[in-house]
Amino acid sequence: MNPKYKEINGSPCFRSVKDIPETVDLAVVCTAARVVPEIVRQCVEAGILGLVILSAGFREASAAGETLRDRSENAGIGEKQIHSCRSFSNASR
Repeated sequence: MNPKYKEINGSPCFRSVKDIPETVDLAVVCTAARVVPEIVRQCVEAGILGLVILSAGFREASAAGETLRDRSENAGIGEKQIHSCRSFSNASR
């Protein structure tokens, strides 16, 4: 999903989660913290049960970021685990 483009490297982009024609098992959300709550809400409404959120600017950044984190958690239903992560590893090295 990317509302700015119709296609990226030959893969179609959709303006919103509800526009994706297939069933989605897992959404990987890579965007600014300020839009994460809305995307989580859209995923829940679409029946997407798994989300991985790669973002920054939540609780570790400010009180306003903590509010965004709370809104993101409250947009979902059921079991939730939200952890902050700031780095990745390349295990092939």
